[in-house]
Amino acid sequence: EKQVHVNKMVSIRWVKCLDDILSQKSEGWLPLNKVKEIAKDCDIVSTTEVSTMLALFHDLGVIFHLTATHALENIVTTNPAWMIEAVGKVIRDEKFHMFDMEEIQKDSLEEEVRRMFARGIVTIDLLLHLWGKNSEYNFLMDLMRRSMLLSDWNFGSNENAYLIPSLVGKGASCDALEKIKHPNNIRAKCVFDFSERFLPTGVYERLVCLLVARSGKFQDSEEPILKSKSCKVSFGEDIAVFLECEKDQLSLAITKEEEASKYLSMLLAMLQKIQFDAMSSALKWYIRLWNDGDYLAYEEAKRKQVWPWFNQAGDTVITGNATLEDLKTADLETFLGSLK
Repeated sequence: EKQVHVNKMVSIRWVKCLDDILSQKSEGWLPLNKVKEIAKDCDIVSTTEVSTMLALFHDLGVIFHLTATHALENIVTTNPAWMIEAVGKVIRDEKFHMFDMEEIQKDSLEEEVRRMFARGIVTIDLLLHLWGKNSEYNFLMDLMRRSMLLSDWNFGSNENAYLIPSLVGKGASCDALEKIKHPNNIRAKCVFDFSERFLPTGVYERLVCLLVARSGKFQDSEEPILKSKSCKVSFGEDIAVFLECEKDQLSLAITKEEEASKYLSMLLAMLQKIQFDAMSSALKWYIRLWNDGDYLAYEEAKRKQVWPWFNQAGDTVITGNATLEDLKTADLETFLGSLK
């Protein structure tokens, strides 16, 4: 009943246009201008009508067309296999899917490949090598950003570098990271428990993408410390959060107690974004908040007005002007900008 597009009446002109689009010889996609030409031949001349038609066919799953950025809007995908292949050239297991190292060496990219698999940091030069210099680079970059598989890496002297969390190795040992699990001096900590169902692969990695992207907007943020299932991410010079993934739980620790409600709200907003964009609303979690040596259920902590998680109004601090409806469709720049 919620999928109203399934029973929508469709114009014969639209059906003819779809047939013509799918019959085009291509590498699995067409530029939007070409689609508009095809539509015009089918007496569909209004830009609004073309957009409405493409949105319907996207919802029905017969084409793939995103509109969050200019680069995404300009590509209409007729066969998603080419996107999967392109992403698979980057996100891979180096033990089972080796690169052609002779070609890598020709472009002097050996060190960049090593860093990619050790730290998850990848450069434009390496991406262009893997995708090909004539590839739809801007589309693929925005697709991976929109899917929260990649985020900009705006730290240190790494210009034109990007983070792919799913490629991060175990990394070096860091005492600070142990405080996520055993925080002797951090009292603002909480647990997101997904065990009623399960915590799907990719949720933690997408959270890291959003945290790192948000961190990069603060001028004085330290470079994030990343391991395969735990990280430390700072937001300016005064505050950092520690996130750890273990089985069906995510543990969060916040260094500045008076900011705890704000960063709890931020993580909740990020989980909602992942829920709507990538998980088809399949996530279900319970929150437990640390208080005086024990964890309290979120509802009990709210009823007792436990500091620092709740303000006097009895609710966590609202993150900007974001609403759950906004999160469904907002592009990532708008979403991240809505967070305080």
